[in-house]
Amino acid sequence: MSDKCKLVIVLEPVPKNFAVLYNSIKYSGLKNVIALPFAAGDTIGEAFIVKPKYGTDEMNTVRKVEHVDSVQEEYLVKLVTLDALLDSLSIHRVNIIKIDVEGFEANVLKGLKNKRSKTYRCTSS
Repeated sequence: MSDKCKLVIVLEPVPKNFAVLYNSIKYSGLKNVIALPFAAGDTIGEAFIVKPKYGTDEMNTVRKVEHVDSVQEEYLVKLVTLDALLDSLSIHRVNIIKIDVEGFEANVLKGLKNKRSKTYRCTSS
């Protein structure tokens, strides 16, 4: 799909997943894809990405900065709003936003207040 887009921005806050993503983009020679090691949310700051003790990598979830005892792994990550991110990249129009954040979708959309009216389609998996 990236070959049909002018620009693709991908956020992946989990360090080992980001490394795989970054290397895949580099190996594929994609020039229109920007990968950033951030999580999207409703505020700018930090949050934990947590993996439950009995979960898989697909079950990582974002939690506001607080320690959770029942996790196998946790990563302190930078949290950004999509409004702030798009402003920092001087992006004024968004055609599609795909969100896959394991239950944190409402928080991500709250951080998209200013750009939402200019966004044509949002999807969540």
